[in-house]
Amino acid sequence: METAFLIFLIVFLAGAAGLAVAYWRYRTTPARVWKARVFVHIRALQLRQQAIRDKVVRVGTALARLADEAFTRHLRTIPVERLEECPGIGTVTVSRLRAAGYRCLADVVIIRFENVPEIRQPQANALLAGVKTLLKDARSRFDAGACPEAQEFRRQVDSMRATDLEEADRQARELVAVESALHEAFDAYPFAREVTFLRFLLRQDVGQLLAGVMSRPLPEPRAVTLPVPPPPAAPFTPAPPAVPPVATVIAAEPTPAPFPLPPKPPSPPVPLPPADLFRAALDAPTRAPTPPATEHPGLAPMRAVIGLGFVVAKVDGRIAQSERKAIRAFLEQRFGHDPVLVRNIDPLMERIEKAVPDEAAAIAAVRLTVPAADLPSLYQCAEQVADASGDRNQKETEILARIAAGLGVAANPLPTTPRGKQTPAPPAPSSPPRQPDAGLTLPAPDHRTVLDIASGVPLDPDLIRRRYQLLTEKLDPAKAASFGPEFARMAEEKRKQVRAAAEALIAPFNEPLEKAAPPPPTDLRHNPDLDDVFGA
Repeated sequence: METAFLIFLIVFLAGAAGLAVAYWRYRTTPARVWKARVFVHIRALQLRQQAIRDKVVRVGTALARLADEAFTRHLRTIPVERLEECPGIGTVTVSRLRAAGYRCLADVVIIRFENVPEIRQPQANALLAGVKTLLKDARSRFDAGACPEAQEFRRQVDSMRATDLEEADRQARELVAVESALHEAFDAYPFAREVTFLRFLLRQDVGQLLAGVMSRPLPEPRAVTLPVPPPPAAPFTPAPPAVPPVATVIAAEPTPAPFPLPPKPPSPPVPLPPADLFRAALDAPTRAPTPPATEHPGLAPMRAVIGLGFVVAKVDGRIAQSERKAIRAFLEQRFGHDPVLVRNIDPLMERIEKAVPDEAAAIAAVRLTVPAADLPSLYQCAEQVADASGDRNQKETEILARIAAGLGVAANPLPTTPRGKQTPAPPAPSSPPRQPDAGLTLPAPDHRTVLDIASGVPLDPDLIRRRYQLLTEKLDPAKAASFGPEFARMAEEKRKQVRAAAEALIAPFNEPLEKAAPPPPTDLRHNPDLDDVFGA
């Protein structure tokens, strides 16, 4: 027993030591070093972006506080006797408020009038309506700058703007530069995630696939020039300040919100911030950050396929409509089983066509995301895209050869004719058919794979019929004919393969693949379902 334990301990320690050495070697590989640089660079840009936005938020908070103080001072200049102008409020009611210690409008915006001595519920309701009316009038006067407090607030804001205008402009420029660099840095993020210790243990040389991506320098913030805003048509008007919580409920007025923070990476390029950060901080609405959603696992392979298709389509300088149709037809055939992926075909195609990746990055993305068994069909798609707009030119021939070498598949050496139709090879001299060698067994086709049935799922006639009907409807040649006659022929051949596989799988059950439709009942009153219910 002790000997077995010692042997197990030695084996375990040896394995752990081997993994530690392998992990140390993995950390020193160029791909792993590049991945760490990408992550550290992205994190540094994020921290820099957040620091700039925190400064903008502090500016907005300071302005909101100044507005609160100025508006409160304005409310203190309005005596409580102004409530006598409102209906349902008399001199006696106001005198009771003054006796309770309330002298100005600022004193009564946050009280409950039911708690004031000798004031009943009808009088409290009238006072509440009167306070709302006076607050609305005070707000209008303050916003229009028709009171000394609003004019003083305007002078304070103008002073802050004159003092910090240069700093605000510098922060706006820096923010745009940092966010632009951050967006460019996220282009390398999906490739960096593919550099893993498991791939290193499996001896998958990711460094060679990512050589073109790793050679690019990491983006740094670049100086930008913001557009100069036109002079305002009207004098500066202070935004509505925040009021105490209870007063907010009474007056139903919104509270100014700080400068909004956008959702964190990855995100599309944001528009340029306004040059006047003071006004933007006061006027900006509140917006909660959107949490990043979990990406569908099929989107990465689909992006890689679209990128490779557009690389082939753009090699001759333009992307024809027929080439777009060829790419979309392959995407529907490859990813049409998932509604989520189908909804993303057109948006992804439009987005990637605007920024087509380079050839090395496209091939690397395909090798990292697409299974090896699907690479031959993907190369055939590249050939169809190249042949979709006419004769295959020299550039298309060369890029197809490079793609075949990069994907590790055999290239098609046949020349092409217009519209992608292959020229048939000259007929070989007739010879008697060769008989198979004795003892040689031809490999049988994988019928489960053709019908898309997992190997562990038990077979039954109903399952086989359902898969056969589903694939037959999906591979309707009439639907594929809109993309070209070659796609209609491919759909017809695929339907024949599906039928042959379904017939081979259902044969052991001694049942037909397609059930005959039952004859119509001769008795008009025949209804088995109702007979079962009523026991007939």
